[in-house]
Formats: sequence, C-alpha cells, structure tokens
Amino acid sequence: MSAFVKDDAVVLHARPYGDVDAIVALFARSHGRISVYGRGVRSSKRQSAPPLAPLYEVRLELARKSGDLFSARAVDLVNAHAALQTDLVRLGAANVVVEIVREMYQEGQSDPLVYARLCDTLRALERGVPLEVLDDFEHELLAALGYQQEEEGADPLARFRQRTEIFGRVIGTQRGRDLPARAFLLSVAR
Repeated sequence: MSAFVKDDAVVLHARPYGDVDAIVALFARSHGRISVYGRGVRSSKRQSAPPLAPLYEVRLELARKSGDLFSARAVDLVNAHAALQTDLVRLGAANVVVEIVREMYQEGQSDPLVYARLCDTLRALERGVPLEVLDDFEHELLAALGYQQEEEGADPLARFRQRTEIFGRVIGTQRGRDLPARAFLLSVAR
C-alpha cells in the first residue's frame, strides 16, 4: 500500500458493501473522482464511524488500496450541509449537483476548478441563495467539458430542460442511466 496523502473531498454517493461497510464515491480536490473503501461506515454500533454520507465535505488521508480503490484514514467532517436537510427542493438541487459530477467524471478524472465550484454551489444552496446557482454551476460545468452553451436570455425552465437532454445524452453514452434527482427537480418546476 502506498503512503497516505491529505486531500479534501465531497461525498457523491455511498453504496453498501457487506453488512457495515460501503464503497464511497468522492470528488477530491487533487485526486478527482475516486472510490474509497469505507470500513464500518454503515455500522450503528460504531460511534467513531467516519462521516462519509452524501453531500458531506470531508478532509481525509488517502492511500491507494488496489486498482482504482482507495482506503482512507483520519476522515474529518468539514461541512455536513445540515441546513439542506430541511428544504426538500434545495436538497434535490444539491443532489442534482453531486449526481452530475458523479456521472460526468470517470474514476481518476480530476478538475480542481470544478471541485471548488461544487463546494461553492453546495454552500450557496445551504445559505438559501436563489436556485439560479444550480443554473450557473451547470453552465460552467458544460463549458469545462466543452459542450455548446445555450442562448443567453432563454427561459430558465427551457434551459433546464435542454441541459437535462444534454446530460442524458452524455451519461447515456457513458453509463446508460438517468439522473433521478434532476428528473425530480424538473417535475417540481412544472
């Protein structure tokens, strides 16, 4: 196993692995999109379980375990974005943001500017900034990935629907999956 290095990350997703463990998808400042083996993160009996729930911003020490999988130690919670838990629409918008990053970036693919924008967007949603911050995030992400931008001044709902189609096409060619949180927000916007 290689030496541990410090990095900051946002938890994108956690999928169960066994009874109490999980494979956690992170988007880290330096390492980009990575998967971390989270030993005991789902255990209700373990009080010292690392804070690796979706949307959490964490500071951790990483080491490559095998292949694309990392192990982590000294996981410290930076921001749990607790205020998002009380507003379903903002929680949905935050989930759209992390879902898009999780689906658009492959394992090991990094982008420090997108990481910074991801953190800024989550914090803005938590502070109650208007939901246009989601529009700004998507616009910047599509520009960073080299996709054509829609016309300025277009109806926000029309832009949202157009981006849903773009993300669907891109992700459909990569993983053949939809973005459920995005579909939820689109249904709320109607």
